[in-house]
Amino acid sequence: MALIFANPLQNIKFAQDVNNVPESLAFTSNIYLILFVIFLQPALEELMFRWHITSKNTKKRNIFITSISAVLVVLFFNPFQSIINFLVVFSLLVSISLIFLKEKRLKLNRRLSIQIIITSIAFSFSHGGPLSFFLNPSIAGFSFILFFMGSGFLLSYLRVNYGLIWAILFHFTTNAIVLSFSFYSENIDKTPISFQSDCYTIEVAESGNFDNIAHFSIDYKNLKWKTLNLKTGLEEAVYVNNFDVNFFDNEANLDSVLDNYSQKKQFRVYQVDIQKKDSCKIRLQEILDFLEKEKLMVRVK
Repeated sequence: MALIFANPLQNIKFAQDVNNVPESLAFTSNIYLILFVIFLQPALEELMFRWHITSKNTKKRNIFITSISAVLVVLFFNPFQSIINFLVVFSLLVSISLIFLKEKRLKLNRRLSIQIIITSIAFSFSHGGPLSFFLNPSIAGFSFILFFMGSGFLLSYLRVNYGLIWAILFHFTTNAIVLSFSFYSENIDKTPISFQSDCYTIEVAESGNFDNIAHFSIDYKNLKWKTLNLKTGLEEAVYVNNFDVNFFDNEANLDSVLDNYSQKKQFRVYQVDIQKKDSCKIRLQEILDFLEKEKLMVRVK
């Protein structure tokens, strides 16, 4: 029901030739992400979190469900990435394994109740509920936990009583509603934000939610783009920089530096213009610090 913004589609390199960036590059900023959030993500989450919560047990069916669910869980939530991911994977695998317990050892209703509780807690963890509360203890943070746990219980109810398809459809609908609020809850501010140092000048301005044409260019002195989100634009710049463009200083792994940040307004695209002075070397971290200071990027690690 919530939105997972750190999704794997953002890391795919859609353009290798910076002189002929395809129009779809702008769509990769938002359109693909929107489709992922509304359609693919809810289906995957229901398969991982609630497909195995069922009273229709046969040996072959159980093996099929658990195999697919377990593989999706491990692939989607890399357990070695963080302690939160490890807890989510561990709790889901425990819940999935309960499907093999015979009713003599664990009554059906009790097994379903345990699975619903485990998966609802895991659902809250996977959407950052407990983590946001621990980082910022407040009534709002606690309500965040309750919201996702309640969502897990509601989706489990739909799964058990009406079938998986209804849980997925409800998940589709709620993600679409939440996503629509994210588009229109804040006005687009096209006022440019600029900064000048001894080494470079940077100007950034919002240009909309998405567009169907992307303009991107980079050389050793200039980096410009239109109608791309900040993360995608910087990913492309870092990718091209690795082919001896040398716009950024060759600091420690640029990709790992960028992975520490996420765009604050996820579904905004921007117009960016960075001009470097001769013989200067720009550190990517300086650009990210500026964007974080202006509340355009947030640190996620």
